[in-house]
Amino acid sequence: ISNAVIQIIGSNNSGLSELSGFYESGMPDPGTYEIICSAPGYSDVFGVISIYSGQVLSFDLELSPFETYFTQFSILNVGNLTGIPNASIHVYNEDFDYELTSDLMGNIDVLLVEGDYSVSIGAWGYVTECSSFSISGIGGDLIYELEIGYSDDFSLDLGWEVTNDISLSSGEWERGIPNGTSYGWGQNASLINPEQDASGDCGGYAFVTGNMINADAGSDDVDDGRTTLISPKMDLTYYDNPVISFETWFQNDGGQGSPPNDSLLVYVSNGIETVLIDHRTGSTVAEQWVSSVISLENLIDMTNQMYVLVETMDGDPAHLVEAGFDKLFVSGNNIGLDEHNKTTFNVFPNPSKDGIISFESNENGVMVVNDISGRMIFKTKAFKGYNSIDLGYFPSGFYTVNFITEFNSYTVVWIRK
Repeated sequence: ISNAVIQIIGSNNSGLSELSGFYESGMPDPGTYEIICSAPGYSDVFGVISIYSGQVLSFDLELSPFETYFTQFSILNVGNLTGIPNASIHVYNEDFDYELTSDLMGNIDVLLVEGDYSVSIGAWGYVTECSSFSISGIGGDLIYELEIGYSDDFSLDLGWEVTNDISLSSGEWERGIPNGTSYGWGQNASLINPEQDASGDCGGYAFVTGNMINADAGSDDVDDGRTTLISPKMDLTYYDNPVISFETWFQNDGGQGSPPNDSLLVYVSNGIETVLIDHRTGSTVAEQWVSSVISLENLIDMTNQMYVLVETMDGDPAHLVEAGFDKLFVSGNNIGLDEHNKTTFNVFPNPSKDGIISFESNENGVMVVNDISGRMIFKTKAFKGYNSIDLGYFPSGFYTVNFITEFNSYTVVWIRK
């Protein structure tokens, strides 16, 4: 067992076992000592050893694993109660930390030991949910229904990308629990990197520039270039009067007397044009997170290729630069689903002699085939546009073909001759 903690009681002598489970230590004085060995997922083991001058004592400690309980998480779309594939889930407590991904049905199976857990559940295009649960004596089935919407509090890794200038030497964007830094002394000291994320969301995570542990203000701030944070794509064509909100952190100080000359810039792009929607400069620095709420209606045309860019840089002459980004949320007065949901679903040919079926869709989704008893026998991803599926190995008979999109589900009867 690697990384088990071995402590000689009554001394400062402790350490971690190696990858092989091996550990060695010593004491300056002979005598009888108590030791304790502990590792996550195992019961603690106590022992008593007697050490004599010049003696090398070898012995084994056997740790018994805790009993585990089967637990299933089901992640569903609240609109149609279908499973959300590739949803992210973070399950954790003081001893355990699991980052998991749902299967095509939106399910995640895991073995958990008894205890209290916190959980964050989310997927891009859905609103992240967080809560807690307990495992005691038995496992269970935990169901979470996610609302549709673009949001990210960064408690989960939902696929943002980071690009940097080649010249950048430190301070790139990174997702993590912020590690605060300060600049100056006494009452003149100011907080440069935030000590915590924006309040009121799940977990303690945010995107910040440079996040080295136990660093001073100049050790891991943005230096010698530009770093850019880029969101996954958003389809905002069905949003009526979309409004984007987020919180930013920006500090720009130092510079050996020269005035701050750097900035934090927030853009929105539709894949064709990119517009600046918010900015922070040396005149708007603050030792706190700052909220922004911006209507996009008259700023840019909505497409299905929308994304957010967050950019900060260290120009010449150099200064201390630290930035943060958190609590993204895109809302609308209403979501025009009637216009969005124009998908019709038919498979052809029907009946089919060779088992190859085709269909067209204006949305991505999942295709599920059930036999006449309702048992699922096939499932695959389907994509916007033309799709062709070979089901030639199916025996002759009647089947239901279900096409499940983000907002709707459709069913047709298909005959395999």
